[in-house]
Amino acid sequence: MNSVRLTTLNKNANIRSAASAAIVKGQHFNILRDDVETIETNLATTQAALDVEEAALTTHKLIWLASGGWQANPYSVEFTDIVTIDGSEIVGTSALDIGHVDGALLVASPSSDYVLEFVSAVFIYDYDTAAYTGGADDIVVQIGAVGTQVTVSSAITGADLLEAAGDKILRLGAIATETIPLVGGDLSIAGTALTDPGTAAGVLRVHITYRIHTTQL
Repeated sequence: MNSVRLTTLNKNANIRSAASAAIVKGQHFNILRDDVETIETNLATTQAALDVEEAALTTHKLIWLASGGWQANPYSVEFTDIVTIDGSEIVGTSALDIGHVDGALLVASPSSDYVLEFVSAVFIYDYDTAAYTGGADDIVVQIGAVGTQVTVSSAITGADLLEAAGDKILRLGAIATETIPLVGGDLSIAGTALTDPGTAAGVLRVHITYRIHTTQL
């Protein structure tokens, strides 16, 4: 915003129409000029503060990646995936089943330059006709390759999820331990295989949130 003193020499300069100008009497000009300069100074100060704030946000903001994850820094990315574990995987003991030592796969291991971190999971059990039985209340989320698995959650009881006679929703966070080793390998859900009820049984849907950290800084 600019103001100029109106004189007989410049009364028509840069004035395109009456709507674009306001005549201020000479005795009021300095007061108006002071007000305008104060506003301009305040605007400049505000803009400088906004620039500082924007720089801070640029440093710390979450970035949504094309890969579908949130990145808070160059070294880790957070993802949320949906995994479905069907009836055969719930009662089975073969590879990729809950009853296998490796468990049912939730997240595949990244390359050797990265490790996984379990953040949380929401388990949605979609009950069908009959309930599973025969569990041991020992189903957990784990990470690692064969022989190196590390438990990263508390155990889930059958009544709270897979042995319920109805739909269940359960949230599970990372185990409340001060130090949790982050090792290479898959994130999986493992425990004692349940017994097939012999008729239509439910499926388990897992909304798992995890981070991938690089080991190469």
